[in-house]
Amino acid sequence: MVSEDLTIRFLEQLSSTGQLIMDRRLIKISQGDSFVLNYLYTHNCKAYPKEISDAMAVSTARVAKILGKLNSQGLILRKCDDKDNRKVIIVLTSKGIEKVAEFRKNAIKKLEVVLSALDEEEIEEFMRIRKKLNSALLENIDKFNK
Repeated sequence: MVSEDLTIRFLEQLSSTGQLIMDRRLIKISQGDSFVLNYLYTHNCKAYPKEISDAMAVSTARVAKILGKLNSQGLILRKCDDKDNRKVIIVLTSKGIEKVAEFRKNAIKKLEVVLSALDEEEIEEFMRIRKKLNSALLENIDKFNK
């Protein structure tokens, strides 16, 4: 069992100014339009709306709104699924690929600056710990929703 003192110190670190700045800047790639574009980019440039909704943990109505905006900007296309005409699949356009590649490039540059404070072994350890914490969160998600 983790001590309350250690948990409080961890919480204070999470809410420190530097952490908040980094989280807010990096979170842009994991929200809204950017999330959808990045999700498609990392999933062979196509996905079903339901997959995107599940990955974002938001309603399908919210995803539909985002998809409408991205479609009007020419960044995605809605196509009938070849395997099941009743389903729509979302496909990233070449314009969408260019846009997501650009913001990923910018995010990587910014993150490299921060990660340069660590050596490769420390970065690997940090990612291992984050993965472990993410798994613990997902296993206990019902406790966080109360």
